[in-house]
Amino acid sequence: MHKILYKTTRLELKYLYETVYLSFLEKGKTVHLGDIYGDVLCGVISDDDDWAIAAGSSLIIWTPKKTEIIQDARLSDVFAIRIVGKNTVNLLTDPWSDKAAVWEFNLLGKTFSKLYDFPNYINKPYTDIIEW
Repeated sequence: MHKILYKTTRLELKYLYETVYLSFLEKGKTVHLGDIYGDVLCGVISDDDDWAIAAGSSLIIWTPKKTEIIQDARLSDVFAIRIVGKNTVNLLTDPWSDKAAVWEFNLLGKTFSKLYDFPNYINKPYTDIIEW
């Protein structure tokens, strides 16, 4: 059974094991977006359904024109995503590692920059809820 990462009235971003799918709810159609090695940990869809992003060891970005996979060591192990602008998200990389950080990622330009290191959860027990 698929696990839902994010859902709007028109789109549903979901995964099954390492494979990410996007469902177009009005059309009853589901498309394969790509695969992420290991667990798919998070995903969001823009407020106007113009893009979707799923993350884990890499990023899968969908727009109506194309789907792209971004693999960059600095953005591996993304644990959480939050929308901060029309085409901008913040990415939290593995909060328990010594490389934990918050990054800003622009989905249109595929550009990113580190906002700050995030050592708050290093050497702490695992939790599903991270305050960042």
